[in-house]
Amino acid sequence: MSGPVTLGKACLKNVSMMGGFGAMVIQGEICNARLEEFTDALAAAGIRLGKDVKTRMPGVVLGRAGADGQYLITKGLIDVRNGKAIPTTTPYAFTCSLASGGPQ
Repeated sequence: MSGPVTLGKACLKNVSMMGGFGAMVIQGEICNARLEEFTDALAAAGIRLGKDVKTRMPGVVLGRAGADGQYLITKGLIDVRNGKAIPTTTPYAFTCSLASGGPQ
């Protein structure tokens, strides 16, 4: 989807959705003028991001990881196939990976 897609005041463009084998990934470029607008909107929806997320992904600025999945804000978009950063038209990107469908 070229977007923009919004959740309250959170804005994403160039959104991609992928899934299979009990997982779903949604990612896109953050199109808010200020990163705080995006993170505040996520927090209002119950997704609070922190700076101490444990992940091997490059360029992580903020995130949250748990048994249900992870939410990451990165510098550039992460290629989920190889974990490398892809340049974007905005400074930051959002990647959300969620477990779905129960045990496989």
